[in-house]
Amino acid sequence: MLKHLLRFSDTYMPLLTLIIYLFQRKKIGDYHKWFLFFYLLFNTVIYGICGYMGYHYISNLYLYHIIHWAELVSVTYYLLILILRKKQSVFYFVAGGYTIFELINIALWEPFFTAFNGNGVTVGNLTILLLSMYYMLQLSKSDDILHFQRLPVFWFVSAFLVSCALSTLALISYKVYMLLGIPDQARFVWRLMNVTYILKFAFFIVGLSCYNRPPRRSSSQHPSLS
Repeated sequence: MLKHLLRFSDTYMPLLTLIIYLFQRKKIGDYHKWFLFFYLLFNTVIYGICGYMGYHYISNLYLYHIIHWAELVSVTYYLLILILRKKQSVFYFVAGGYTIFELINIALWEPFFTAFNGNGVTVGNLTILLLSMYYMLQLSKSDDILHFQRLPVFWFVSAFLVSCALSTLALISYKVYMLLGIPDQARFVWRLMNVTYILKFAFFIVGLSCYNRPPRRSSSQHPSLS
C-alpha cells in the first residue's frame, strides 16, 4: 500500500491540490489564479499519463524531457514575472538559456527517447532553487516578513525551494550509488524522490488555505499574492 502511495504521489497530490484550488479560486488574484490552475492541471494530467505508461511498461522517458522543460519555463515565469516583477528580458534569458542547454543535452548526452533527463532536471532544479532563495532574501528585507506565514506566495515558493533541493540531492545520491555499484541503495534513494512530490503539494495546500486568512496590508513594495 505504502509503495503505491509513494509511486503515484506525483499524480494524486497535484489532483488533491487542484480540487482544493477550485474551492479557493474566487479568492485568488487573476494572474496567479490562472498560473496555479494550469500548473496543477498540467502536473495532474502529465504525471497521470507517465504513471499509466510506466505501470504498463511503456517507455515514457521522452515525456520527462517535456515535463522538466515545461516546469522550468512555467515556474521561472511565475517567480520572475508574477512575483518578483522582473523585466521580461530576464525571463527570456533564463528560459532561453535552459532551452539551449536542453537541446545540447538531448543531442550529446541524454537522447530524447532513450534516456532520463537527469542533467536537465538537475540544472532546472538548481535554477528554480536559486530564484526561490532570492525571493526569500527579498522577503526578509520587506515588512511582509512580520506575517510571512500568512502569505500564500511564501508557501508556494517554499514548495519549489524544498522540492528542488531534496530532489536534486536525491538525484545526485542516486548517480553516486550507481557509480559505486550499489544499485539497491540507489533504487531506495530514487523511491525517496516521490516524497518530494508529497511535500511540494502539501506546501501548496497550506498556501491555498492562507486565502481564508488574508495578511494585513503592508506598506512594503514586496509583491505578494492577494
